[in-house]
Amino acid sequence: MRIEKSVAGWQVIPENAPVKRESKPASGEGVFREYLALLAQQMRMRGLARRLRGVPAPARCLPPAVHAAPAADFQPGIIDTSTERLLQFSGHALQSRMRLEDPAALLVPYTRQMMSFLLFTPAPTEVLMIGLGGGSMAKFSHRHLAHTRVIVVEIDAQVIGLRDAFQIPADDARLQVVHDDGALYLQRLGGTVDTVLIDAFDAQGVSPTLCSAAFYREVRRCLTPQGTMIMNLHGDPTRHPAHVEQAQAAFDGRVMLVPVTGSDNVLLCAFAPQATPLHSRCLDMRAAYLQSALRLNFSVYLRRLRDAQAAGGSI
Repeated sequence: MRIEKSVAGWQVIPENAPVKRESKPASGEGVFREYLALLAQQMRMRGLARRLRGVPAPARCLPPAVHAAPAADFQPGIIDTSTERLLQFSGHALQSRMRLEDPAALLVPYTRQMMSFLLFTPAPTEVLMIGLGGGSMAKFSHRHLAHTRVIVVEIDAQVIGLRDAFQIPADDARLQVVHDDGALYLQRLGGTVDTVLIDAFDAQGVSPTLCSAAFYREVRRCLTPQGTMIMNLHGDPTRHPAHVEQAQAAFDGRVMLVPVTGSDNVLLCAFAPQATPLHSRCLDMRAAYLQSALRLNFSVYLRRLRDAQAAGGSI
């Protein structure tokens, strides 16, 4: 396997890659069931929507005993402009941006694109995030996903200490911020979640504790059969192949790298066995629905996923 950069972004090129065959569209019955599921979701009948999609509710997550997390070797700092508040780590690593007049808005392109997990689980019950930062995705989810419980695991107490400065809501029934090492937390987690979103990195890129065969196996274990994992890969691209190889082993090859337009970020996406196939017309219906409801470019995110699949990804 090799990873190459082209005009489409970073691509996974497997050795002896087979020729891709055009997939058949979803059946008429499948499209009709998705239409009914979207109607049920609009009517806030989430249980019915999941049943129409054949998606069982996740087994309730049982929060493990929290262990003390090691201190980080960088100092987070706040930078204010006339319109935004920025979270900066060591050097010039900008970790998060918040619009002062709209704290829950997603300003950074990769955070918006990471919400593409909703294409595969439009009505999530449980979402696990590793890495808090300025809480952009946690705040957006708390505002817009009213029936979703979000758990955010952050290793650095200093970052958690800035939650008020970034207007992250207090813990409640739908949001919990946990001070712990994300990899260790996963090992002790009971139950399943619909999605795992990972945005945790040091000055060189994703934290090394989140790049191991054991870590990716734990992610796969805690996902529902239709679940997804999306990791923000930022920093030294020579670190990317190790993540791809470990994820491919844990997810039986259902992995792809998806570029973020206008950014150095690339998203590592992995899919549980029953995730909706990318050729399915149901995804186009969900993209249109989500784009209208959340004002994010889901049709573009879907196209990037399909382009990544054509470039060598697999789902």
